Amino acid sequence: MNPILVMIEGHVFVGCWLIDDTFPDSVNDDPSLLTKRMASGIHEILMLEATCLNEGNPASFDSAIERSRAHFLDLKKFNYFIDVKRARFSGIYPLPQRKNTMGEIELVEDKAFLTALGQPIAPKLLEKKNPARSFSRKVGIW
Repeated sequence: MNPILVMIEGHVFVGCWLIDDTFPDSVNDDPSLLTKRMASGIHEILMLEATCLNEGNPASFDSAIERSRAHFLDLKKFNYFIDVKRARFSGIYPLPQRKNTMGEIELVEDKAFLTALGQPIAPKLLEKKNPARSFSRKVGIW
């Protein structure tokens, strides 16, 4: 699954592509790009209010989906969203984790984005492995 982070005023919620696709840009400020792909009958993207699924919260998975849709009712609060897979294609990788080992701080890299030699995979190589489509699936069919 290709994750998406949605930033609204005072909050962040999550989503993912349900198909193997990305947006052309890592960061977008057009909520219609999401809502069109979340529409009934399309279901290319799933958005989720993850705070509904915390321990002690009795909300169902379906309720978490519906609560995420409610965030799109007031578009004045919408800031932008990040397509994480597209960010990786652009050369933006996670920061290394810091691990305290017997009083010394060790940096632990995410190995998924490193070559066998320990170097970050070049964005062009990632793009070759997972090329982005410039048009959505529907436009390609038309």
